[in-house]
Amino acid sequence: MVRKNFAVALLGIVATFSACTQKSTNDTAGLSSFDLKNCVFDAKDPFESHARLPKGPHAGECYDTRQARSLVKLNAAEAAKYGGSAAGYLSVANVSHKDKFYVANIPVNAIKNVIFHLEHFPAAVPAGHTQLRLQFEENSPVTLVAQTISRGERPVQVRDLVLSTEALGQPGFSYDIFKGQGNPLKGSGEYGVVYRMVSLESKFDHMIRKQNHKVEQWKLNVTREESRRILEQFVFKSQSRGMNYMYDTLTLNCTTEAIAALDAGVDYNIAERIGKFASKLTDFYPNVIRASLVNRGLLPLDKSTDLVDLGVDEVATTFE
Repeated sequence: MVRKNFAVALLGIVATFSACTQKSTNDTAGLSSFDLKNCVFDAKDPFESHARLPKGPHAGECYDTRQARSLVKLNAAEAAKYGGSAAGYLSVANVSHKDKFYVANIPVNAIKNVIFHLEHFPAAVPAGHTQLRLQFEENSPVTLVAQTISRGERPVQVRDLVLSTEALGQPGFSYDIFKGQGNPLKGSGEYGVVYRMVSLESKFDHMIRKQNHKVEQWKLNVTREESRRILEQFVFKSQSRGMNYMYDTLTLNCTTEAIAALDAGVDYNIAERIGKFASKLTDFYPNVIRASLVNRGLLPLDKSTDLVDLGVDEVATTFE
């Protein structure tokens, strides 16, 4: 009984801080036009995921992949079909931009800044979502090429990408923090997890224009080489895991995976490794994650490298 009460209390604490999903939706309109028997939402898209929930009460049902999919790293031959394969570029499919999917040709050595986002959700108690913004040099933008080539769309250039890990379910799913928590009896929660790459413009539209959320921006202390590794390791994890893992409120959420991406790419010194070890209790709480970043040497104590909130960032003036 003591253990059970402790687990309930701990989940209650996490519920106070966590809301790691961007994709809760009750939108089932127009689903009759899709091939849900084979989990196909765009038959002309060669990178359609055909993904199904692997576990939980909705196991076997199609994921709603109309806006969120795992990433696919292209080889040289595949990349060439989308104008990629040049040295120093990483070509990745299933990148989201304005409700469509693109192949992104990414100049991996031109990441100017890695910026940690904390999006605050208005609620009776603090709640939030965390993600990583990659800012590229002005003269080295990311080129997005439509995956469904027959559409004949012109390539789009963007200077910011967002790495975001989110809960995802079947069409019409609705996020609930307690349903996202696995336990020994259920084995897993209700939602799968998706490792996404999204244009900043799309995230800005979702977070700021549509919801008027406050989004803090913290510029991290990382080198160019570490920035490249953070990106490459996130892409590798997204592709290798696909959509075969389940979201977990405590152990696999937006914040644990943002931290995992940083830890995979950053070379910590001895003091920073000790700080990393000491941060286990805060590594999965979105609204207190700053302490973990400070302990790792990624942020200063004095907030001197913080940027203005995304809602007033001058980058927004470049969005249509």
